[in-house]
Amino acid sequence: MRHRAAALGRDPPALVALVLAAGTVLRLVLAATLGMGVDESYATVVARAPSLSYFDHPPLSFWIPALLARVAGTERAVVLRLPFILLFAGTTWLTYRIGARLFGRAAGAWAAALLNLAPVFAVSTGGWVLPDGPLDCFMLAAVWCVSRALLTPSRAPTAWWMGAGLAAGLAALSKYHAVFLPAGVALFLATSREHRRVLRTPGPWVAAAIAAACALP
Repeated sequence: MRHRAAALGRDPPALVALVLAAGTVLRLVLAATLGMGVDESYATVVARAPSLSYFDHPPLSFWIPALLARVAGTERAVVLRLPFILLFAGTTWLTYRIGARLFGRAAGAWAAALLNLAPVFAVSTGGWVLPDGPLDCFMLAAVWCVSRALLTPSRAPTAWWMGAGLAAGLAALSKYHAVFLPAGVALFLATSREHRRVLRTPGPWVAAAIAAACALP
C-alpha cells in the first residue's frame, strides 16, 4: 500500500485519475441513496415553471434539472444530480490543470486531491442540485482561459479572452458570487505594470461584453 501511494505521488496524472474515478463513483452512490435536501427540492419544484430568472437565484442551476426532468421524464435525485456530478469532475480536472500550469504537476494533482477531501466540495457542491457546482466549474474555466491569454505566448489571445468571457457569463448565470472573478481580473490588470498594456487590446473588452450578454437573463 505504501509503495502504491508513493507511486501515485510520483505520477500526478495517475493520482488525478484515481481522484476523479473514486470521487465520481462515491457521488453517484450518494446521489442514488440520499434523498434531496431542502435547497435541491426547492430548485426542482421552482424549475417546473420555465423562466429567464428566478426570485433569489440566477437561472442556470434551475434550468439544468428542469431540462433533464423533461428529457428523462423523471425527477429522481440520481438523475437530476448527474450533471452536477459531471460538472464537479470538470472542476477537479481544471483545478489540476491550473495548478500544474502555474506551480507544477505535483502541486496541481495534490490541489485536486485536497479539493475532493473537503466535505463541502466532496459531497454537497460536488453532487447536489445547487448553484455552487456550475459556479465553481465555470469560474475555474474562466481562470484557465485568462491564464492562457496572459501567461502563455499565443497567436490568438483574443480567442482565450472570448472563452474567458463565455465561462464567466455561465458562472454569472449560476450564482451572483461570480461577479468577484471579473472584478478581480480587472483589478489585477489595472494594478499590474506588466499586464496593464493588455487593457489596450480588444481581448478583455470582448470578454466583458460576452459575459454581460450571457448574464442578461
